[in-house]
Amino acid sequence: MIEVGRVTIEARQKLYDNAGIYISGNQLEYFERQITQRMKALDHESEKQYLHLLSNDDNDRELHQLLKMLFVGDTRFFNHSFQTSAIVEHAVPELFNDKKCGTLNIWYHGLGSGEGLYSLLILLHEQNRRFGRDFKYSIIGSDLNEEALAQTEQAVYRKSSVSHISADMLDRYFEVVEGRKYRFRPLPEQEIKLKMVLPHDESHWRDIGRPDLIVFQNIMMYYGLSARQQIARQLFQVLPQQGYLFVGPTESLYQVTDQFRIVHFTKTLGYKKPVASS
Repeated sequence: MIEVGRVTIEARQKLYDNAGIYISGNQLEYFERQITQRMKALDHESEKQYLHLLSNDDNDRELHQLLKMLFVGDTRFFNHSFQTSAIVEHAVPELFNDKKCGTLNIWYHGLGSGEGLYSLLILLHEQNRRFGRDFKYSIIGSDLNEEALAQTEQAVYRKSSVSHISADMLDRYFEVVEGRKYRFRPLPEQEIKLKMVLPHDESHWRDIGRPDLIVFQNIMMYYGLSARQQIARQLFQVLPQQGYLFVGPTESLYQVTDQFRIVHFTKTLGYKKPVASS
């Protein structure tokens, strides 16, 4: 059994009470290291001092900081190329063929700083250019961290974040700001709305609508099994028949739900809502 300090246990409970996220196993050790770094950054030498901050955090600012640290990762553009390619080259054309209309509804949850979402949008736009299409996209981008929404809306990135992008694409999709940073340029055929969503709270799903495609990035692994099963049921309900779901590249719905049909792509997989039997 992993032994952790009181501050880690109480911080974990606060995350669970407020965001429905339960940290266990190896994640708990990582979480404790993040808290230790946070205490050093705040110059809090004792656990008692940090616990007092958490207990009197009326606006949940410190909780949001913990969420940000917990979900931080490699945030370069085109970081999950196999999954993005599967979505753009296979799932999206298939969905447009099924819908027989010019607009696709996409829900992208787990924005981080927005690199994943904008990577997807760039490749969708490139497909339009390459094949002379006029496909349009109505997109809801969501996260459980308000700072992630703000960073996605600003859409300003360091050079290291765009290191995977060719000079030609940089010129086409970004403008240089503040000397050495890059701002993503909005694309006219893509309408984006940003929302804060706590996946375990069903009331947060009311404005999601009926997305044809859901990208649910690196979120499920932070919930316990019962919460993952609840979220999977809700994802199944909001998707129309033949709709697609993609979870994080290191995640799966194994032993969570068997309602979806698994679709195998090159080095990645997706989940499709089957047609209801008559």
